[in-house]
Amino acid sequence: MIDPDWWNGIYFDFFFRDIFDVTLYQSWVPEKSLAIAKSFGIATIFTELSLGIAVLIPRITRPTIIFGLLFHISMLVITSGRLSNIFFYIMCAGFLLISNIHIQQLKLSYKFSALPKLLRYLDPSDSIILGNQTKDKFILQTNNGIYYGIKGVVRLFFSKQVLISAFFLLFMIYMQKGFFISKILHPIFSIF
Repeated sequence: MIDPDWWNGIYFDFFFRDIFDVTLYQSWVPEKSLAIAKSFGIATIFTELSLGIAVLIPRITRPTIIFGLLFHISMLVITSGRLSNIFFYIMCAGFLLISNIHIQQLKLSYKFSALPKLLRYLDPSDSIILGNQTKDKFILQTNNGIYYGIKGVVRLFFSKQVLISAFFLLFMIYMQKGFFISKILHPIFSIF
């Protein structure tokens, strides 16, 4: 924020042209023009500063977290997934700590016990309970009701337990990043 290169566009121009080779930026912005890079720099400074202040206001903490994630995901997409992945995971972990998530217990019942056992094993919140085996349908019991079949699976997929588990699983994959990043993520992001 103090560095003048953020304010005059030199940083962002160098960032998009030389460091991350963003072809979209290079094809739309003439080489000596710093006006767009300058606006990106100033917008980033004010966005980061606003996020840092707004996240401390309890009434708007969750919308701020969502906006912050979307902002940083867009930067990852623009840079083909190469911009500070570890910072993104650290930021997400910090957001998890301040987001005041209330996790409710989930009771899973299914004819095959392997799926509920796997989900129970992957649950870091230790809030998934295994129910009795059923004859055919998947059953999910929550404080809000009982969900059968595909409705139960969808409800489970979007539960906080699965989302938190996915976060930690993706973080572990990132820590083993060599193969995963170079062979899977970079080709996907290079489409943009």
